[in-house]
Amino acid sequence: MNAKLSIRTTLFAAVAAIAVPASAGWLDVLVSPVAYEEIAVPEAINAPVQEDHSVMIETAPPVMESTYESYAPIYSPAPAAYSRGGHCCEQPRVIYRNHPILAMLMHKCKAGQAGQVVVQVPTGCCPTEVALCVPLCCTTCPPEVSKSRDLLGRCVFQYCWPCGTKINIVQRYTGDLVVHSYEL
Repeated sequence: MNAKLSIRTTLFAAVAAIAVPASAGWLDVLVSPVAYEEIAVPEAINAPVQEDHSVMIETAPPVMESTYESYAPIYSPAPAAYSRGGHCCEQPRVIYRNHPILAMLMHKCKAGQAGQVVVQVPTGCCPTEVALCVPLCCTTCPPEVSKSRDLLGRCVFQYCWPCGTKINIVQRYTGDLVVHSYEL
């Protein structure tokens, strides 16, 4: 009972202190005059930062991520390329997405070792070279290439190898290329 009474009294005092206007003088008691004073900043904080050349900053070497090891999309910046006319055209960003569960249903060969194939995708004013990871049995033969549109109207380039490996490259409306690979 006493605990409830003290909580109610404390709560009432807090509400009363907030509700009392400043002209009554209660606010002067609650807020200390130090809050109104401007705090002096020492000169050392405002001084310019001196460079220290005794400390060596080393950057770590870049880590190459494999699409076999991670399921998160891997983004690769593409440099600008030049068309036949000589003017520079911006290369699209390439995003890699791996679908390993669908790969178990589609692959006829065992994808033990991976090889790399570079294909040219005709986008914009310049063709874009995209690096694809495929099983080694697929690196010796050229893929069948087909171009179509999906339900959203995006351009889809489908690369199919005789061993059963299939890779779709979808061109988004933003110009980015999304590589959907079905790898183990």
